[in-house]
Amino acid sequence: RGDNFFIKDGVSVVGAVEITSVVTQAMELFQNVPNPVVDNTSISFYLPEDANVRLTVSNTLGQEIMTLSDSSFTKGMHTVDMDATSLSTGVYFYKLEANKTTLTKQLTLVK
Repeated sequence: RGDNFFIKDGVSVVGAVEITSVVTQAMELFQNVPNPVVDNTSISFYLPEDANVRLTVSNTLGQEIMTLSDSSFTKGMHTVDMDATSLSTGVYFYKLEANKTTLTKQLTLVK
């Protein structure tokens, strides 16, 4: 009485099922690994729905210096590799643009 779970002859019987809430996840951009970067790094992101993704790298002046991706991705987790051997030591920003949302993170490059 008072709960929707019963045991009868060693068998569990459910009297009712309640759904209290639905969890949704928003688009997410994760910190690159490894950070600081020596030569190569990986950037991961999560998409709650299919989207055209533009992933770029900019310097501290805001100048876009590298495009890592400009293509369609399906819903879910994705990882893009970045070859930083052509860049000099310093601080850079990587930006994810998808479905009218923009997320930015910082990475440090050391040689």
